[in-house]
Amino acid sequence: MKAYSACIVACVSAMSMWVMGASQASADSPKAPYSTIPTVGQAVRLDGTPGGAKTAWAYVDLHWLERYLDVTIDAAAANRTYTDMEVQNQLSAIADHVTVVPNGTKASVEAVQSFSYGGRQDMEVRVMIGEGAMRGRELWTTCAELVDSTGHPYLRM
Repeated sequence: MKAYSACIVACVSAMSMWVMGASQASADSPKAPYSTIPTVGQAVRLDGTPGGAKTAWAYVDLHWLERYLDVTIDAAAANRTYTDMEVQNQLSAIADHVTVVPNGTKASVEAVQSFSYGGRQDMEVRVMIGEGAMRGRELWTTCAELVDSTGHPYLRM
């Protein structure tokens, strides 16, 4: 239960930062909440620290990342908090598919693509984990969960 709660906190923290940045973005600028966007082949580290989390999060399946983004965008658009029972139930189901990654885990960018839903945009990034127990695994996340190889966050602070 403790790991599950950590996943929810990490997800909510990162999305809160994204929603604040995205609300200031124009509809044609998925880059807006980010200072830069990683490129294919670039060395990165997964790190939830910019969003206030003790771990980073990602998904093996792109569907679950997009489902998470859909739910949090819908909640923000409806002015519903993440403690709202319906939102919480949806996030709980999604949290079952979260892969928690230790902050600072090295990876390389394999793909970067735009995501658009409900008038909001984000950037989805597929990374290949380069170290530790998850070495060689491909995971999907957003730029908010990544820092460059020198530790600078992509998320505007």
